[in-house]
Amino acid sequence: MGKILGVKQFLQERKKAMDFSGAFYHLLGRPEPQGAWIIWGQSGSGKTTFTCRLAKYLAEFGRVAYLSLEEGDSLSLQRSFQDAGMMEVNGRVVLLDMNFDEMVEKLAKPKSWDIVIIDSLQYARIDYDTYRDLRSRFPRKLFIFISHADGKNPKGGVADSIRYDCSCKIYVEGFRAVAGSRPAVTLTTDRSRTPSSSGKRRQFFTTDRILIKLNNIQKQYSMATTKRQTKKHSHALFWTLLKETPGYDPCYKEVIKEGIVHEHSGGRTTSLNEMYENYPSEYSRMIDAMKPKGEKKLMAYEERRDLSAKRVIAAICQWVDKLGYKFRDDRHKLMYVKGIACRAANCGNFNAIPDDKLTAIYNLYCKRNSVGIEGNPELDHPVGKN
Repeated sequence: MGKILGVKQFLQERKKAMDFSGAFYHLLGRPEPQGAWIIWGQSGSGKTTFTCRLAKYLAEFGRVAYLSLEEGDSLSLQRSFQDAGMMEVNGRVVLLDMNFDEMVEKLAKPKSWDIVIIDSLQYARIDYDTYRDLRSRFPRKLFIFISHADGKNPKGGVADSIRYDCSCKIYVEGFRAVAGSRPAVTLTTDRSRTPSSSGKRRQFFTTDRILIKLNNIQKQYSMATTKRQTKKHSHALFWTLLKETPGYDPCYKEVIKEGIVHEHSGGRTTSLNEMYENYPSEYSRMIDAMKPKGEKKLMAYEERRDLSAKRVIAAICQWVDKLGYKFRDDRHKLMYVKGIACRAANCGNFNAIPDDKLTAIYNLYCKRNSVGIEGNPELDHPVGKN
């Protein structure tokens, strides 16, 4: 039987609402926990990804049933559940692998689910009258219908009719969800409609349509896998260590490489890439074995440092020559150059400057030599005792 309510009585009625927060609040506001919603989009647009995340979030407000008419208990849906982290709401969300009529029978039983997601309307094969009967029979439940799309609208007359009856309408495209919900109304200031003569700003009520970016973990995982498959490892460390191997000859580097890989892979391959991808433990042990140990390591460091020192001296000499400085002889010039390097490294002995600082000084003076000359080396880097 119908009822008549006064304005005060109507406004004082307490209506239940789901206290959404974060991204879902910005998308949907605080919707009622009953009624009907609809989500639609083209195939591959991210509907399932979004719906799984929504189902997980709705589990905070009631028990959720996901009626999978379209995919059943397929592997793709299983992955979507895993990506959404459904295990965190285990016991609050269930998957229904049954037909529409069996689902209705389950809902009629006591303590059935509060929220039902029907995926999809086209596979449910219901008409608008069946939809109305479902709503009237279970008025305290929330039904969320997933629909295919025809352009930017739900596909089919039934889906389009249901859309007009739904309180929350969500369109998914390119892994973005756009919501146009009837209760979500915001007071905004529209400067574009301001009359130029008065200079006053007019205010308009506009429906709050908010975009949120979906985190499509499946897509990110696929892209990351593709990158791993297409990007080849340079093996720069291997080739550097190979040059320090006793008896190394650049003319036979491929033969030496194949012999080392064959030995450390246990005869399984002679390819660096195959060893790196299929036998990573053997690859790591091979690199460790090639690294110099003890005295060899010290000798290798001294060789690198000696080369760096010579490069520094050459770079600074070039710089002072461009400045036009004259010296009594080469010995005095060398002392002057070493003094500049010591000052730059904040070190009193040129032979004590570590290799990394020598490399930094070399890069600095290479840069200075490539541009116009500025400054005075004697003032910038006073000569110290060496």
